[in-house]
Amino acid sequence: MVRRIKLKVQEMLDRNQVSMAMIYDSNGHILWHHGREINGRSIAEAQGLCRDAVMESLESGRSVCREPCPAYGGGGGSDANDGSGRIGSVIIQPLDSSYFFYLDSGSAPGFSAGDRRAFQVIFEIMDEVIDYIRQSQRGMGGITGESPVIQKLREEVLRFAVEDEPVLLTGETGVGKNHVAALIHHYSGRQGPFVVAHTPAIPEQLFEREFFGHCKGAFTDARSDRKGLVAGAQGGTLFLDEITEVPVSFQAKLLRFIESGKFRPLGDVRERQSDVRVISASNQDVLKMVAERRFREDLFYRIQVLQIAIPPLRERPQDIRHLVNTHLHFLKGKKLAPGFWDVMLGHDWPGNIRELFTVLKRAGILLPSPVTPEGIRFVIDHSCFREKMPMTGNGRVEETWRCMQAGATFWDAVRKPFLERDLNRREVMEVIDRALRLRRGRYRNILELFNLPPGEYKRFMNFVHQHRLRPSG
Repeated sequence: MVRRIKLKVQEMLDRNQVSMAMIYDSNGHILWHHGREINGRSIAEAQGLCRDAVMESLESGRSVCREPCPAYGGGGGSDANDGSGRIGSVIIQPLDSSYFFYLDSGSAPGFSAGDRRAFQVIFEIMDEVIDYIRQSQRGMGGITGESPVIQKLREEVLRFAVEDEPVLLTGETGVGKNHVAALIHHYSGRQGPFVVAHTPAIPEQLFEREFFGHCKGAFTDARSDRKGLVAGAQGGTLFLDEITEVPVSFQAKLLRFIESGKFRPLGDVRERQSDVRVISASNQDVLKMVAERRFREDLFYRIQVLQIAIPPLRERPQDIRHLVNTHLHFLKGKKLAPGFWDVMLGHDWPGNIRELFTVLKRAGILLPSPVTPEGIRFVIDHSCFREKMPMTGNGRVEETWRCMQAGATFWDAVRKPFLERDLNRREVMEVIDRALRLRRGRYRNILELFNLPPGEYKRFMNFVHQHRLRPSG
């Protein structure tokens, strides 16, 4: 809906010879821009606008009309203003209570009465679009919580949904990066699908094939053409989950695809053009990885044109009650005993929202009604979520060992958390290395420590090789 309306608005603007149009919020952030270049993402940075009119709209919150209007900042291009530094006509209309729609005619004469009637239709359409997105975010499937940081997150999702530039989502494991990416796609109105590229699960040698696909005969087992993730996301959004897991050997090709939209399937001599928006996510310090040459600097700056930092749950404890009340169905109708909220609000939730939901689901299965403070504390203490530790990950490695000593298999205690980003590659290698030292370096002998039968040896070794998990030395 949103993307279709945006294209319709652009057609109307072009038909009425608007030189430049934009939507900005009450803080001066530019959400959307169409027409001549203004060289900036905020009112303070942008050039060649009618500053007086913009400032009047921000101060009064009312519509503004100016004919003519002085341009400021220069550099807006030859059509931004005439030799006297003036823009022929400017119209600014408030949208909702926090946004403004700006239109100007550049160096052309003032807008006609017919133009103004068309603009009024555009203003009404865009006002409805913003209201639709706001109401959708407050409903089911939105971003739950009423803290200031969550309100800010909702505003950022709204701002970035109407753009087509790449977005980088950062935050700890379990904060909901996947969910925010899906919301940005949903509210963008893109007609294609939302496709997730779960990079930790892709072996290094298969990245190009998984992303770009292959043609029949491209390699020995290529018996037919196969679409990759990029082609599968045509017209929609490709979400690169944990982008720092993309090997350096593939990063240059990924950068070229993001910059140009072009890709070549393995075995094909022709390049193909795609219409795919890219959203990336990481729970790592990407700038540190750039400094360590484990992630390309040019790729980093390309994927973070727009960036959202999602706060951990411990930084917004006022949202815990709201989250629980919104998901009481996980407790299967059980009542809450006095003291329940003291335990929930007193825990720091190192696993964030994912841990909170897991605790509620386990309590719904394991505990009687009412759910007592002692009961919910027991579930929290035995949920196997790793404590947040320094990058060495020793705390999470120790917790993983305790889980396996209590009977959990390697697949449940190691593989699943690794694929869900609760354990990183370094931590998994540390688990395997410790087992090898206990069993004198023999892989077959460590299966017992991992609660795996001998018949699982081949599957285990395939997992180790595919994900580059052999400890060095």
